[in-house]
Amino acid sequence: MDTYLYHEFIAINNTFNQPITPREIARAKKSSYSAQTKDGKVL
Repeated sequence: MDTYLYHEFIAINNTFNQPITPREIARAKKSSYSAQTKDGKVL
């Protein structure tokens, strides 16, 4: 129950502060990884 309320608070807090969410981190990692692979490959 505490973890649920904590995550709920984080979700509400995110709507106001707009920090980097895990989804955005994953998207950034994926984009940087794809950029690295593109740069690494000889096209």
